[in-house]
Amino acid sequence: MEFPSTASGWRNWSGSVSAQPAGVVRARDERAVAAVVSQARRVKALGSGHSFTAIAATDGVALDVGALRQVTVAADEGLVTCGAGLRIGELARTLAAHGLALENQGDIDRQTVAGAIATATHGTGARFRSLSAQVERLRLVDGRGQVRELAGGDELAAGRVALGALGVVTAVTLRCVPLFGIRRVDEPWERDRAIARFPALAAESDHCELFVLPYGRRCLVLRSERTPPPAGRFASRVRKRASDLLLANGVFALHCQLARRAPRAVPRLNRLLELGFGSARHHDLAYRVYAHPRLVRFNEMEYALPLASVGEAVERVLATIERRRLAVCFPLEVRVGAAEDALLAPAHGRETAYVAVHQYAPMPYLELFAEIEHEIFLPLGGRPHWGKWHSLDAAELAPRYPGWERFRAVRARLDPTGKFRNGYLDRVLGPPAGGGDAAAGAS
Repeated sequence: MEFPSTASGWRNWSGSVSAQPAGVVRARDERAVAAVVSQARRVKALGSGHSFTAIAATDGVALDVGALRQVTVAADEGLVTCGAGLRIGELARTLAAHGLALENQGDIDRQTVAGAIATATHGTGARFRSLSAQVERLRLVDGRGQVRELAGGDELAAGRVALGALGVVTAVTLRCVPLFGIRRVDEPWERDRAIARFPALAAESDHCELFVLPYGRRCLVLRSERTPPPAGRFASRVRKRASDLLLANGVFALHCQLARRAPRAVPRLNRLLELGFGSARHHDLAYRVYAHPRLVRFNEMEYALPLASVGEAVERVLATIERRRLAVCFPLEVRVGAAEDALLAPAHGRETAYVAVHQYAPMPYLELFAEIEHEIFLPLGGRPHWGKWHSLDAAELAPRYPGWERFRAVRARLDPTGKFRNGYLDRVLGPPAGGGDAAAGAS
C-alpha cells in the first residue's frame, strides 16, 4: 500500500511539537484502520493534538481517525459506545439528549475520546475518576492488524491508559451516570489560606479547584455541587460564555502579550490581573459548566501527587518562581481525583492531587518545568500526566507504577514487533519487550 505524503507536516495544539509523517491516511472505518496497520511498518494515530508531548509524532504513517464518530447509547444499561474520533464535547451533548452524562469531565472538551483516554485526561473531584476509569471495554487494531476487544483483566487495565502503545483504538464503551447539573461558585480567597484549606475544601465539595497566580496575594477558588438537571438556564449559559470569552481569553490574552513584551513586569502584571478575580455563580447541565474555550495557547506540565503533599508542592512551586523572579504569567491549577486501577493511571492506587504549571506558549518554559519537576514534584512522589510535558524515561517511571511489568507484558502480546513505537514511547516505556527494530519512526 502506498500512503499519501504531506508537505504541511503535523503540529500539536501549543506548537511545541512538530513532525513530518511519511504519509497521512484518513481512515473511514475500522476495516480501513486494520488495512493500514497491516501494511505499514510504523503507525501512529492522530487525535486533536492537545497533548504537550510527542506522543503522536511520527515519521511513519499518521492515521487520522477523526471519521470514526459513531455513537450507540444503551440508556437502560447506562452505557455508550462511541468511535475513537468523537470529541468529548460532542459525546457529552449526545448523552444529555438521552438523559445521561459522563461521571466526570475536564475543562477542555475538544479532545477525541480515544486521545483523552490514552493519556488519562481528568477533571476534578475527590470522589470522581478520570475518563479512562469509566471505560468498560474498548476495541483496537493490534500490531498484527487484527481487531481485538479488551473487556477485562490485565488487557483492559492496560488499555484504559495505554499511550497509544497497544494499538489503534477504534471504539470505546463507557459507563455513564444519570444526567445531572452543576452549581458552581467562584470566589477570590486569600492565597495562603486557600492552599492550606484545599484538601478540606476538596473533601467538602463534589468538585474543587484552585487557580493561583505567582506573585499574587489572592487566588480563585472554584467549588461545585451536583444537582438535579436544571431547566431554563439560558441566561446563565450566556453569562458564562461571555465570561469565558472576555475574561478567560480576551483580557487574559492581553495580559500574556504584555508579559511577553516586558517579562520583568510580570510580578506587577499578575498583581494587577488578580484584582479582576471576582465572585461568580453558574448553574447548568454539568458538561456546560465544566468546559470552556482555551483561546490563549500555552505549554503545560502537570504532576499527580499524593493528596497529603499538595500544599507543600504548591507553596514550593510558588516560592521557586518568586525567589528567582521568573516570568510566569499563567496561574497554577490545582485539582484532585479519586484513586484508580488502570496500570499506568497517574492516580493508580491513591487519592491524588494534580498540580499544573503553565507558561504562555511563546515564552520559554523548559528550564522552568525541569527545575520544578526535579526539585519538587519527583521528591514528593509525583507521577507525570501522560499528556503534559515531562522529562522522565522508562527507568525513572517504572518504580512509580506497581503494574509496570504487567503493562509491558500486555504490550508485548498486542504489539510484538513494535509497530506503534515512536521516539517518545521508546523513551517513556522502553522498546517493546517483544522486539522491534531501532528505527522507531520509520515508515
